Amino acid sequence: MMAGERFEEAIGCFDRSLEESPRDVRSWNNKGISLLSVGRLEEALQCMEKATRLDPGNAFYWYNKGICQERLERLEEAIAAYDKAIELYPKYAEALFNKASALEAKGEEKAAVDAWRRYLQAAANRKGQREWIEKALERLAKLER
Repeated sequence: MMAGERFEEAIGCFDRSLEESPRDVRSWNNKGISLLSVGRLEEALQCMEKATRLDPGNAFYWYNKGICQERLERLEEAIAAYDKAIELYPKYAEALFNKASALEAKGEEKAAVDAWRRYLQAAANRKGQREWIEKALERLAKLER
């Protein structure tokens, strides 16, 4: 079975789960991730909006909402979602990385430089961040020229 088919199968499982437990925030989030993985962005965003309404204190759900909005090229909304994730978890390296990237894409160079620096501080001692740190350093160097 191909990856896309497995995600479609997972979406069906989450739909059945949500029929029985419509307030199951994890199912909303996971369905959203599955929808995002197969490119069904608007539906994914709806799931992430539901997840953030059900559990507004979960930084991961806000981060996922930001990813959906960024892929939909709604950069202002994506940045706001990343900001909420960062407010809830100030050292959320992935949210800081995505925020910096979105700011850069929006042409907000000064804010992007600040966000890249915050990301580098948060990511400095985190496992699995080396590749992302290298990318951030490249982007920061390009902006500071």
